[in-house]
Amino acid sequence: MQKLLLIIALTCSHINLGAQTKVMTSFFTKNKAVVITFDACESITPSYFDDSLVQLIERQKLPCTIFLGGKFARRNEQKIRALNLLPYVSFGNHSYSHPEHMERLSKEQMITEITRTDSVIQKYTGKKSVAFRFPAGNYTNKALQVVESLGLKTVHWSFASGDADKNISAFALLEWLKYKTRPGSILIFHINRRGWKTAEVLPKYLSWLKEQGYLVKRLPDVMQ
Repeated sequence: MQKLLLIIALTCSHINLGAQTKVMTSFFTKNKAVVITFDACESITPSYFDDSLVQLIERQKLPCTIFLGGKFARRNEQKIRALNLLPYVSFGNHSYSHPEHMERLSKEQMITEITRTDSVIQKYTGKKSVAFRFPAGNYTNKALQVVESLGLKTVHWSFASGDADKNISAFALLEWLKYKTRPGSILIFHINRRGWKTAEVLPKYLSWLKEQGYLVKRLPDVMQ
């Protein structure tokens, strides 16, 4: 029953019927491959990197993209500078203050949320963001146009992993991931200590991917 409720809840979450074709939620692949992404953000409460996940990335040389919130980035500068030295890690823009309904802001406010974060990312990494991700996945056509006008592509996820729900067991989370994964899936996890079971589940999920013949690719390598 728990698994069924999880499937129903997550399938119905983060649905946006507007301009879906302009948001990258998967990628074309002739082989079995997926992309791993992490959100690293904060709004009011200070947040920090989950060190166990950072160590996993380093240990497994895991290709991944970390979508940084500007406030989070400023609080975690040294970790970001260290991660930037890893050739398999890239960074995306996840707004500055993580307003859950960024699409309701004025055009000028949206531009500030994006450009302010880009400036922080470039300062710490020497690189421009590879993509943008809306907080909570909420957007409108107007908001998408603002992102595109700044030269960024919006990249979300194929399905919500559910790792931000502290009530989901590690077993249910892993089974959900295995049930939903398809070639070309873009996975979303949290590396800001908001993924309650992520550090426990991700190693098992990566082992399952390998057993199933999946490769983990870098987001910049599959973006069109």
